[in-house]
Amino acid sequence: MRKNRNQCFVIVLFFLLLILISMMPAVYVDASVPGNSGAAVTAASDYLNVGNCGTNLTYVLDGNGCLSITGEGDMTNYADVSAVPWFSYRSFITKVSFRGNITSIGAYAFDYCVNLNSITIPESIINIGAYSFYGCSGLSSISIPKNVTEIGAYAFCGC
Repeated sequence: MRKNRNQCFVIVLFFLLLILISMMPAVYVDASVPGNSGAAVTAASDYLNVGNCGTNLTYVLDGNGCLSITGEGDMTNYADVSAVPWFSYRSFITKVSFRGNITSIGAYAFDYCVNLNSITIPESIINIGAYSFYGCSGLSSISIPKNVTEIGAYAFCGC
């Protein structure tokens, strides 16, 4: 009987410990985010938006307005600007960085990111979608890599 009581106590203690751990904020280090030199990052407070923007692409929008796109392959071609996952934050974005073997910039991807003033399109890009930088009035210059073979309609209109 005493053995059963001890086992029950251990089981209850284990579940209480699990509950306490689950209540702690998620803290991790993501050195791939520009400006993060290895300091701990609390997901809920330091990142405004995180998600997917292609089959093998992810994005992180940090509190400094830097949108980092990481992975390989094509970015999603969005049907319109409101379908872009960072749509609600587009006026907050000031910089876009790419990491990995990204081969296309999707249609409407940065449409009306009016405060975007810094972007380096990587050599791996071969396709820039329609309206991708439409209305990005903060961009004063941009270099198109030699590997780009297709630029969609109005991709840089209003820049």
